Amino acid sequence: MDENPHPEEVLLDGFRDYVLNDVEPPFSGPRNLATVGLINALGASSEQGVVIDFDEYMA
Repeated sequence: MDENPHPEEVLLDGFRDYVLNDVEPPFSGPRNLATVGLINALGASSEQGVVIDFDEYMA
């Protein structure tokens, strides 16, 4: 039997904990900005054919 919770359960539990206990879930927008930035930087690096300084890119 699969012991992992359903994705919907993880999302709803995280939302509930955030609303009731002010606990930011690991999938919140602010925590995912670096992930989105990394994907964008990889695309920019590929298009421009250069190495991108990630810290500078995200500044």
